[in-house]
Amino acid sequence: MCDKFERAFVDEVDRIFERNRTNACENVGAPDWKRTILSAPFIELHYAMFDDALIAELKNLICKALTAQMRFHESKPAWAPDLPLSFNAARELKRKRDPRVQLVGFFGLSQLIAQYDEDHPAFEPFCCGLLADDRTSARLRENSKLRRMFPPKHVRELGQGGYWYSPVTLQAWCDLMTKVGASVVRCDNPKHQAEVAYQLFREAITPELERIFA
Repeated sequence: MCDKFERAFVDEVDRIFERNRTNACENVGAPDWKRTILSAPFIELHYAMFDDALIAELKNLICKALTAQMRFHESKPAWAPDLPLSFNAARELKRKRDPRVQLVGFFGLSQLIAQYDEDHPAFEPFCCGLLADDRTSARLRENSKLRRMFPPKHVRELGQGGYWYSPVTLQAWCDLMTKVGASVVRCDNPKHQAEVAYQLFREAITPELERIFA
């Protein structure tokens, strides 16, 4: 159920989806509508234009993402950029030279994968946990400035690669990625569809989560 902050975004997210569908319909011939794939705003996950069941889930996730971004903006350190909401945006931050900004990339992607679960650690304890994890890159883990800002302290359920997850959130993410794969792959062979959907899921998490599933 949406809280009051999420509800503030519902109407705007609805308008964006409807506008994107209308524009696509104007630019694509009717026979191709069912095969038209669009990218969800902000989170950039793909979906078939008339897959209303998946669209409803993506809208809910986007409202959660925008709420998390708003809350992070209100409490973040002055040096920190806004919370990234997509794989591409998070990866871009993780490539920055400033290691502090890299931490925001890790945090944003971890939040997305957990679908903004209420049990996800807040930014500071998440960073402390990341620096305490022997599997974190030495480039971050041994940075003395970061260690002063975020004294290393282990966080439970922090997976290899720097992503927090629980069995429930990980299963939910797998389920969502499978639905995304099924939405963008249209064929008459359910077995083949499932295989391709699973492959799309694995590609979506590579390399960030590959080791978790190894």
